Amino acid sequence: MTAPRTQWRLAIVEELVRGNDGLVRSAKVQTKNGLAHRPIVKLYQIEECENNI
Repeated sequence: MTAPRTQWRLAIVEELVRGNDGLVRSAKVQTKNGLAHRPIVKLYQIEECENNI
């Protein structure tokens, strides 16, 4: 079961990691608990409010 969006953990992408083919495959993300290495397919960009742009 997937958690609702309001309960997703937030993180800031610190670095993109490219594969041998030059495509982005994973990212190093900063969370409140520290630095984590996550595959790109498990990351989701949140929508920004117009006030934050």
